[in-house]
Amino acid sequence: MTVEEVKNELKRMEAPVLQEITSFILQLRRQQDPNRKDTIFNLLNSANSKWLSLDEMEKRLGEE
Repeated sequence: MTVEEVKNELKRMEAPVLQEITSFILQLRRQQDPNRKDTIFNLLNSANSKWLSLDEMEKRLGEE
């Protein structure tokens, strides 16, 4: 299967399946790059970061 075929297949999938696939891909990335977790942690905790953790995003959304 080509990358383009995978993309087209993904476009036809429902949100819950896409969430599961996203989790799986993130897990694969962590397995392939053991430093990934530390990289993300450092990005989230940088003083110059505009990134939000999921917890912080949910907290902010709850304040609206």
